[in-house]
Amino acid sequence: AIEKNKNENGTTKYKILLQSNVKDTSTNSSFVNIAPTNNLTLEIASYGQNRFTIDANKSDENSGRVMYIGQKANVTLRNVNIEGGNLANGNGGAIYCSGTLNLVNSTISNSKAKNGGGIYIEKGDFTMNGGFIINHTAGISRGGAIAVKETALFTMNAGIISGNSASSDGGGIYLFGSSQGDKGRCI
Repeated sequence: AIEKNKNENGTTKYKILLQSNVKDTSTNSSFVNIAPTNNLTLEIASYGQNRFTIDANKSDENSGRVMYIGQKANVTLRNVNIEGGNLANGNGGAIYCSGTLNLVNSTISNSKAKNGGGIYIEKGDFTMNGGFIINHTAGISRGGAIAVKETALFTMNAGIISGNSASSDGGGIYLFGSSQGDKGRCI
């Protein structure tokens, strides 16, 4: 279901409520592509006892990531599971973000990429408020769980980053150059 509401500042906010698991069977490079031409605020959420999963189902090497978030997108993932990206020669196995990403009590798991096996933040902001980033691999380079470019900001208020690996640097988190990282209350 999709809900359309107004934010406090009068802009439109969309919320997608997942009611069943979603699994990709296509051959697209990004299963979910959020690349608006105008500013967009989007929340993808599941509520209740069972969390829902967005699975890119990319078991073949270099077959694609789960989600791309463009520069003009502000995306919140709330109580969802994101998994199954495989982009061995690219960045961001599960999520590639050039906009704003808010992770709230969600799990990002089981993806692979050159840099940022789980999440690659090129620009914009990534804030983690609870949840898990687990079991990712940066097979060729850096940032098993998360890779953050110089032009991005990463803030971790709560959550767990565990069981990730990188062939080079930063099995958990790798901050490129002068990246701004705020570890807050790390667990």
